[in-house]
Amino acid sequence: MGFFQSWGRETVWLNGKLFWNQSYGGGMTGGFQRNAKFAEETFDFLKKALSAGKNNKFRPRGPKEFSANGWKYICRWQGDVCSFSGYERIIFQGRIVFKHNFFGGLVL
Repeated sequence: MGFFQSWGRETVWLNGKLFWNQSYGGGMTGGFQRNAKFAEETFDFLKKALSAGKNNKFRPRGPKEFSANGWKYICRWQGDVCSFSGYERIIFQGRIVFKHNFFGGLVL
């Protein structure tokens, strides 16, 4: 089941107190939820996309776009490090195969 749905949280702590938080969730889309091999390939691509094009600008997940070997990653968000929301999608051969929605910001 872990390959088909993906829920998580990233946190930053400062002086023992929660300072920043991001939650995300989603997973494989309908027609791809029972194919473990394809889900594993999708998550491998997601890891590559999230690591691609690191820079000093705020981005809550991966770059706005990343492509490799027939796969495409798209990430869109609004807001800034203080408060944001958005989504990411993975497309393979023209079909959306994976979706995540996310939100987060500073914890005051």
